[in-house]
Amino acid sequence: MANSYFQKIHTCGKSIIEVVEMLKRFKISGSAKENDIFACMIHNLFDEYHFFSKYPKKELHITGILFGMLIQHQLVSSITLGIALRYILEAL
Repeated sequence: MANSYFQKIHTCGKSIIEVVEMLKRFKISGSAKENDIFACMIHNLFDEYHFFSKYPKKELHITGILFGMLIQHQLVSSITLGIALRYILEAL
């Protein structure tokens, strides 16, 4: 389920900001299911880091914007923020 939200960005034209807004809702939701989806989406995005070098340019660009927006909207913090920043620096 979590991966389907990312696929919608790439295939269905769902905007990145829509996904970020959804992630904000899921992060603070009282629903355990939505909290789990949030955690899974962040985890899956970070797992994809190993494949970024194989991404087509368009998908890499979208993923880079998504990473930046996760940081900008404070959806990652503490250890997760450190990991996100490290991945960004290594990708430069």
